[in-house]
Amino acid sequence: MNTKKLFPQAGVRTQLLYCSIMWLIGAMMILRLAMIYLATVGSVVWWIPPVGLLLGLIKAYWLMIPAAANSIKRINEKGRDWIFNALAPKSYIMIGGMMTAGILLRTLGPNDQTGYQIFLATAYLVIGIGLFMSAGVFLAVLRRKYILARQAEEEMERAEAR
Repeated sequence: MNTKKLFPQAGVRTQLLYCSIMWLIGAMMILRLAMIYLATVGSVVWWIPPVGLLLGLIKAYWLMIPAAANSIKRINEKGRDWIFNALAPKSYIMIGGMMTAGILLRTLGPNDQTGYQIFLATAYLVIGIGLFMSAGVFLAVLRRKYILARQAEEEMERAEAR
């Protein structure tokens, strides 16, 4: 049995792009939920966006960016591999657990209470900003390692041709 047909291989660039897109989509979905909950509580709690932004940046710095760096290291060490091996299995378990927790919080919680909506808006803002910042790490590595390197090679070839 040919496992390469069952598990197609992807290069380092593709794996980095996959991770960045996956994290960006997750960030957009979560930030969308944050905006919905912010709209329901109105302007009464003007402090949620700045607090959520600050906590999101702290979360990104201490948790999400190191996790992205570990994934990047893993991708670079493995090289060409199955696309879904870009993230460690425990990362997929964590993603599934976080999705389940979010669904449970939205469905089982008292959504009609303003305090709970404030909590959800802040939590989703923190998580979404953390994901968005860490997706930027994947994109920065992809840009630096491949796009800028290719441009430098092209400039060297043009200089040699002169």
